[in-house]
Amino acid sequence: MSIMGSSSAGLAINIVENSSPRVGHDRRSTHHDNPMLLFAGSIIGDDALRNRNSCVAAACRGNISENWDLEARMDVPERDAESAVESDSQSAVQIVVQGVLNGVRDGRYEPGQRLISQELSHEFHVSRAPVREALHVLAGEGIVDLVPRRGARLVRLSVSQLIDFLELTEALLVPGIRCGTPKMQVPENRLAMERAFESVRQCAESRSAHRFMNSLYAYHVELNSISGNYFVDIFYRRPYLIFYSRLLADYLPGGEWEQYIFNYTRIHTTILDCDPHAAVATFVSHMQWLVSLMRK
Repeated sequence: MSIMGSSSAGLAINIVENSSPRVGHDRRSTHHDNPMLLFAGSIIGDDALRNRNSCVAAACRGNISENWDLEARMDVPERDAESAVESDSQSAVQIVVQGVLNGVRDGRYEPGQRLISQELSHEFHVSRAPVREALHVLAGEGIVDLVPRRGARLVRLSVSQLIDFLELTEALLVPGIRCGTPKMQVPENRLAMERAFESVRQCAESRSAHRFMNSLYAYHVELNSISGNYFVDIFYRRPYLIFYSRLLADYLPGGEWEQYIFNYTRIHTTILDCDPHAAVATFVSHMQWLVSLMRK
C-alpha cells in the first residue's frame, strides 16, 4: 500500500477535525485556505483520484455495465478492519485526555496529583492500553510528568513558571484582541461577546477562582474565533493552555477580586467600542498588573 493510503487519510481527517475551530456562524472564519485542510486534502485526494481515473478508463473500454454505480467507485475506499480498530483506540485515548482536562478544570484533579492507570481505566470505561497512550499524550503537552517506576503526576508549576505563562498568554491574546475588536460592528459578534462577558460577571459574583478563570478562558476563545486569526485560535485551544490557565486560579485573583473585575470591565468596554488600540493597551496594562501581583 502507498504511504498515502487509507490509514493516512484517516489520520489526516482526525487532525482536521480536532484542530479546526468552531464553524457554524457567518461571523466565524471558514478557513478555506487552511494549510492543514489542504494537506489533508492532498493525502485523501491521491487514492480518490486513482479510483476515479481507473473507473473512467474502464468505462471507456466498455468494462463497466450500465448498472454500475460509478460515483460509489469514485469514493475513498472504506477502511479495513485494522483501520477501524485503530480509530476506536484513538477515540478511547481522546476520551481519557479530555476527561483528565475536564477533571482539572472542575477541580477533581489537583496539580501534583498522581494519576493511576487502573483508576482512570475504571473511571472512563476503557482498557489500560488507551490510558497509557493518553498519559503519554498529556506528557507531550506538558500536563503530566511520567516518572519511571513511579507512574504519572499532574504537573505543578512554580510561581516563576506561572509568571512566564502569563507573559506568553499576553503575547498570544493581543492579536486576537487587535483583530477581533474592529469586528464588534457586526451585531452577531457583539452579542456573542456580551454573552461571554455576562458569564465572566456571574462567575466573579460566585467568588470561585476556578470558575472565574474558566470563564475568562472561554471569553478569549470566543474573541479569538471572531478575530479570524486561525493560528491564535487553534493555539489558544491547546490542552496545556487550558491546564495552565486553571493553575492560575491557585493564585489569582487572590484578594484582588474587585480590581480584577474592574480591569476586565474596562477591557470589555474598549472591545465593544471598536477601539483596538485602547483595547490592547488596557489588556496589556492588566496583564502587567497580574505579573506584579504574582511577584509579591
